Amino acid sequence: MNSIKVSVIVPVYNVENYLEDCIESVILQKNLEQIELILIDDGSTDRSTEIIKKYVEEYTNIHGYYQSNSGQSAARNNGLQYAQGEYIYFLDSDDMIDENAIDYLYNLAVKDDIELILFEGESFLDQSVKNENIEKINYSRNKEYRSIVEGEKLFTEMMQYKDFYASPCLQFIKKNILKENDINFLEGYIHEDELFSYQVLLSSNRVKCIKDKLFHRRIRIDSTITSLNYAKRIKSLIKIIEATVDYNATLMVDDSNLENALNIRINHLIGQSILYCVETDFKSRKKYHKLLKGLGNYVSKSGYSIYRKYHFYFSHPELYRLLQKTLHTGRSLKSKINVI
Repeated sequence: MNSIKVSVIVPVYNVENYLEDCIESVILQKNLEQIELILIDDGSTDRSTEIIKKYVEEYTNIHGYYQSNSGQSAARNNGLQYAQGEYIYFLDSDDMIDENAIDYLYNLAVKDDIELILFEGESFLDQSVKNENIEKINYSRNKEYRSIVEGEKLFTEMMQYKDFYASPCLQFIKKNILKENDINFLEGYIHEDELFSYQVLLSSNRVKCIKDKLFHRRIRIDSTITSLNYAKRIKSLIKIIEATVDYNATLMVDDSNLENALNIRINHLIGQSILYCVETDFKSRKKYHKLLKGLGNYVSKSGYSIYRKYHFYFSHPELYRLLQKTLHTGRSLKSKINVI
């Protein structure tokens, strides 16, 4: 009989300064013998590999696997292949999970036969962050969701209150949900969480959302999320939007509220793409505007109602950029005046 209840999967790439904090946060969990920690070394070139070996030798339920550098998505998918637990938790190698959170989530899930638990988190600035303009991220939801409900229903309500977070680090997932619905991470792109977490929620029949802040995210300068590679972000989001539209086509949508929520979600992703595009140089803006305009046509033909402000961008990209910059400056000035 399998004694492993939860598999914690951690992709690792060049995080020698943070990895031990991450691993130790898992070791501190209650009933550690029922948890396995799967560390996927994504071709690290620093001391991360040595650190993994040290813990693997010391703990029988910590497993280390090596792959040539293929990205976070591939590492997570690889980890899933080895996972023996009934439930899955994804943790990033520079972040931490609250003490005894895994045991708490597992007992909560088993008690009510829950397939997916969504929880909250908080962020903290690493010592490497010197820029005062970088703010901590608050992973708190605006509304309290008390009932155990279908994922589609919860998603619909969350989109109304702007409460949907795509990070898998805020999710405790029953492994069967991933297997039965063939859900994995899209490889070769960033922003892959935007599709993965979306599919997990919509595929789950029994979901509970709790207010507990169990995840601690480290904000550091050279992380995937913090770095500003606009070109890669835009290309990835275009792929994510296309994949989301294709996935939505497989859903049986007979509720106008859900249909509206799906539309809001697509527009949110388009807005993110445009936001990155207007920050690039003029030559790049022309290139990506053409791609995003083509994407807009595809989305519209697929039955979605694109917001008027994004249609304005497709028609007048440079004027849109100017207006956005002016609006941003006005908000910043107003904020300073309020402080004074």
